[in-house]
Amino acid sequence: MPTNNKTIRDLKMNDIDKKTPNEKSSFVKKILSRKNTDNQEPLGFQKEKEKAKDYLDDKKKLKGLNAAVAQKVEGVKNQFREGVGDLYTLMRLVAAYAQGEYRQVSKKTMIAVVAALLYFLSPIDLIPDVLVFIGYIDDLSVLAYVMRTFKQEIDRFVAWEMDGGDVQDELK
Repeated sequence: MPTNNKTIRDLKMNDIDKKTPNEKSSFVKKILSRKNTDNQEPLGFQKEKEKAKDYLDDKKKLKGLNAAVAQKVEGVKNQFREGVGDLYTLMRLVAAYAQGEYRQVSKKTMIAVVAALLYFLSPIDLIPDVLVFIGYIDDLSVLAYVMRTFKQEIDRFVAWEMDGGDVQDELK
């Protein structure tokens, strides 16, 4: 099977290690733009969705989650360049939801958003984050899945922000 037809699950670490930085960047972009025609959840995501349910009605947990994600992003944003903007969007949505400023989003979407942030925080997931470059490929795939699957609701939130919706900095 040619390398460009492999899925994340099929990739071997040495396939990625052999790539140049430009090839690695192209590889990540390909993962993020990949069509998910069967709408299959990424491996390991269900576990985080179960955890996420405990966060939705707990402002303190949501605040702690955003703070932890912000701290981790600062440490890895060079490796995680492709997904930083999307992570910040999800963090703003969580902040607005927790503050009660924005509630025009389904519970299903919020569970997925919180689960994606929890997945990002987990150092031991499908591909451990300690593995330079490749450790964040699974995180990017989860982020891309959430952004793609819940695009309409996330886009509505961004439009609300652009129309003057103001997210308090308290949760960042």
